[in-house]
Amino acid sequence: MTKILLNPGPTNTADDTKVAQTVGSDVCHRTENFKKLFSKTKRRLLEIYGDISSSEIAIMGGSGTTALESMITSLVPPKTTVIVAGIYGKRAVEIMKTFNIEHEIILCKSVDELYGSSKVKSLYFVENETTSGEHFPISKMIELYPNAKFFIDATSSFGSSSYHAYLQHINALCFCSNKCLQSVPGLGIVLWNKILNLYSRTFYGDLSKYIDNIPFTIPVQAVAALFDVIS
Repeated sequence: MTKILLNPGPTNTADDTKVAQTVGSDVCHRTENFKKLFSKTKRRLLEIYGDISSSEIAIMGGSGTTALESMITSLVPPKTTVIVAGIYGKRAVEIMKTFNIEHEIILCKSVDELYGSSKVKSLYFVENETTSGEHFPISKMIELYPNAKFFIDATSSFGSSSYHAYLQHINALCFCSNKCLQSVPGLGIVLWNKILNLYSRTFYGDLSKYIDNIPFTIPVQAVAALFDVIS
């Protein structure tokens, strides 16, 4: 089987995206025009995900790890089971240890090594573990963990995977503006179900601050570039 590792790119962006980034660079993030662009960007990402009415979204300045940490600290409940199949699964565990979030670990090399369990209620996994080249299909994870709600690191999958058929199984997912979305780095993004409890375990990454708000300075040029890509 051929395994393809995705680099932190994209190495190249489209010419239109480069122009959008340049044009959008000299803009204050507090202006009404930018707020409208920001709102359109959030809505479009929710449309791509497949759920506008019952999902919330946060876009923040930072890398995929920023979004990852925000999702874990704001949303992941204690006693969540974590699938560790590479560096990014280990990173999630390190974050949970840092913030004293109780968790259980399942070590594996591929999805074929998982036995599954109907007892798991909260499950965290990396959809595309690029450090090992392993893919954990959501459809397969549902078969293995039928009663679990998922917290998904979609850093290397959002933009190429389809989530429409699995929304009822997903509690939250995180990703970034580059990778599969093929825009420029600089934005960390989290999508989650509105019914979830929010934990205030950190300051910058507290997702409650981002609901209908731009609480901190955001890289406006990255927002302009991302909107160009997804619109």
